[in-house]
Amino acid sequence: MVGDQAWLLVNVTSIANCFDSASSLRAMNNDEWAKIVLRAKRLNEPIFKVPETSACDVYAFERGHEDDFVRNYERANLSGLRFEEISLT
Repeated sequence: MVGDQAWLLVNVTSIANCFDSASSLRAMNNDEWAKIVLRAKRLNEPIFKVPETSACDVYAFERGHEDDFVRNYERANLSGLRFEEISLT
């Protein structure tokens, strides 16, 4: 507890070699990615990081199972995370 708020921390240690650099697009400032594309066949873990993107970006891969991270997060009415869809090849 922090004050009257419950906090939950997650330390994501899985690194996936799944970045599709040929399909991803750099932003105009060339320091960030405007469009990130990942290779679905290389995804093994449900929650992971990708070396080519920001060290703070964490990805969750949904396989359509009842125990998917995003599905459980939403079912539990948790808040504080923002999910965006990305492209897969």
